Amino acid sequence: MRAGQKYIDAHPNSSVTRRYDSVYEWFTHNAFYPSSKEWDKVNGPLFGKPDYKKFLECQFGIDLTI
Repeated sequence: MRAGQKYIDAHPNSSVTRRYDSVYEWFTHNAFYPSSKEWDKVNGPLFGKPDYKKFLECQFGIDLTI
């Protein structure tokens, strides 16, 4: 997470920062959804964006405060 956040901070105009709102969202996509098609189904505008930090903390049982 820290390395991903450093990348986002160092590359503010990258495709990652245009596509994902946070490092938590980026990691969730890469770890749990093998294809962009599946990701788009879950991350669609119909239900709004979930709290990815909270989701990851529950999944792995850790505190992700950066």
